[in-house]
Amino acid sequence: MGIRTNLITLYCLFVCFQGCSQGKIETYDEFRTQKLEYRDSLFVIYTVKEWHNRDWFTFADYSRMYKMTNDDLSYFIGGAFYSPDKLKLIVWVGEKKPNALTRIAYNKENTMLNKICPLGDDTIYSMGAVIGYREDTGKMWQLYPLSNQLVACASTPEEVINVMGQYYFNEMKRHSQFIVNEDEGYGGKVLKGKEYDPYLQQYEKFHLKEYGYNLQDTLFWDKSLIWQKGANIEGLYNFQTKGNVTPDEGDVMRMMPRIEYPNEVVKLFNQSKDD
Repeated sequence: MGIRTNLITLYCLFVCFQGCSQGKIETYDEFRTQKLEYRDSLFVIYTVKEWHNRDWFTFADYSRMYKMTNDDLSYFIGGAFYSPDKLKLIVWVGEKKPNALTRIAYNKENTMLNKICPLGDDTIYSMGAVIGYREDTGKMWQLYPLSNQLVACASTPEEVINVMGQYYFNEMKRHSQFIVNEDEGYGGKVLKGKEYDPYLQQYEKFHLKEYGYNLQDTLFWDKSLIWQKGANIEGLYNFQTKGNVTPDEGDVMRMMPRIEYPNEVVKLFNQSKDD
């Protein structure tokens, strides 16, 4: 088994229910200037909906626990970010949903606590990201969840975008991950010695290395550690693996749900934009 470190930061934003809407919330509009192409928006949203329907990874089938179904979800794009050659992609995918009651009443005295977000409004917002790549702009994306930053239980779309922006535009460059094959051409600072958690020093085969770049940085698409193929497993980005895995482990690939896309979506990718 690889090291199972918690790389997910989950903001529940309970403070925002008390007063985030009092003033203007920073939504980083200067960095969110790209628009997701129509066919890509169909592809991304359909993929995320299917992940939810399969109750896979961090994507829930809400009907199993709450008095709602996934049909009650509506999706919106909080940010779309393409590499200059449009072969790499990160998308912030937001969800708007009712703050539904649980199917089982865990709190008999105060039923309002038996909700997805006990302190939340009747309508709540959440957001996460997907990351993808392709070999040709006429082809469909290979998409994976990017769960470095998740946001839940917000009162407005602006609140979830604000938290995503704080991470991707200010903090992402300092995000670190364990790698086996260090390449000086990718990433930032290598954390060693006293900067290691003492518990992790036993894993001598790993280096702890920072991403090195924020999403808006010019070199992000070519030099960020997130785009180093073979950092742990030859030929794979780390987001394609199960986590901090090593080449001597047998089961390292992240098993993605198999999705059959509608013909209306598939046909949009069967030709190059130049055709």
